[in-house]
Amino acid sequence: MASGFDIRFQYVLVGWEGSASDATVLFSALNRGDNLAVPDGKFYLMDAGFLTPYRGVRYHLREFEECPPMNSQELFNLRHSSLRTTIEQVFGVVKNRFSILRMSHGYSLTTQRDIVIACCTLHNHIVMRSAGDPMLETISTGTNSRIDPPLTSTRNIETVPRWKRDTWHSFRDSIAEQMWNDYEH
Repeated sequence: MASGFDIRFQYVLVGWEGSASDATVLFSALNRGDNLAVPDGKFYLMDAGFLTPYRGVRYHLREFEECPPMNSQELFNLRHSSLRTTIEQVFGVVKNRFSILRMSHGYSLTTQRDIVIACCTLHNHIVMRSAGDPMLETISTGTNSRIDPPLTSTRNIETVPRWKRDTWHSFRDSIAEQMWNDYEH
C-alpha cells in the first residue's frame, strides 16, 4: 500500500498469503499492468535494506523539538521519521475505523484481499467527503498513540546482501547531502 500526506491510499496491492517483504511487493507493483508510478525525484519509504535511517543518529520527532537538525544525517532521519509517522498513522486510522482488519478470521485469501481493498476504498471516500472526521483529527493534532514508530524493522538488515546494502546506503547518503544543501540555502 502507498499513501500520501493527504491521508489517502494512492495504491493498494494485496494478495500474498502470509507476509511479503516491501521489496517483493514493490517489484510486483512496478511490473504489473496497473502501473504504479514513482514520480521523478520521489521515493517510497520501505523496510530494512533500502532507505533506512542512520543508526546512532537522532531519529524520533520529539528529539528535534528543541534543536533543529545539525547535519545531513540528522535532517535525513528527521524527514524519514516524519514519513514513517504519517504512514503508520494512516494504517492506524484504517485499522481503528474497520475492526475487521484487526481480527483473525477464516476467510479465503480472495475474500481477505477484497476486504482490505474495500476498507481502503471506503477510507479514501470518507477522507474526501467528511470534514471534521474525529479519526483524522488524531493525526492533525498529533494525539495518535503511534507518534514515533520503532526505528528498527522486524526484518534483520543482515539478511540483505552486503553489496545491495552498500548501494542503498550510498544512495541514501546522496539524498541526505542534497537535502542538507537545499536546507542550508
